[in-house]
Amino acid sequence: MDGAFDIVADDSLVWDDPFYPFCVYGVAAVLAALTLVPYREILVRERSSVKRALVEFYIVAVIGCMLIELIMGLLLNQPDPVTGEYPLWDNSYLPLNILGQAWLVNDILLGAVVTLYVWGLYPLLVKVVSYIPEKWGWPVTIIVVAAFTVLCIVKFS
Repeated sequence: MDGAFDIVADDSLVWDDPFYPFCVYGVAAVLAALTLVPYREILVRERSSVKRALVEFYIVAVIGCMLIELIMGLLLNQPDPVTGEYPLWDNSYLPLNILGQAWLVNDILLGAVVTLYVWGLYPLLVKVVSYIPEKWGWPVTIIVVAAFTVLCIVKFS
């Protein structure tokens, strides 16, 4: 997106900090797993063709990405009252922006990523995880959640 639209400033944290731009993508991945994976199963079961189910899923994914980007932007990216500058990103000058926060061009691409994730990568990950012995499930989960919590504390404090 930066190459096509020059939307990332040279001094942006995107280039220096691997955890930038914050939690929006992690929230989106969790929401996709919790909501869109079951939705995919419903579509596959109820639609007459997989192609039709895939197209419908993609449209819903784009709308979902737009809503997540918009909500996260409205929560985390309000312009400074004095300067009017957005602290994290400024989509207000881009065509097809939504309230200066979400950007439909980005959401179309993110919808494709979500579709690939839910229809391709997620089933593979489920298969890989199924080989992990059940007794390791909770210990691995606790370790991952604890590591993420420590990372967030270090990152945001």
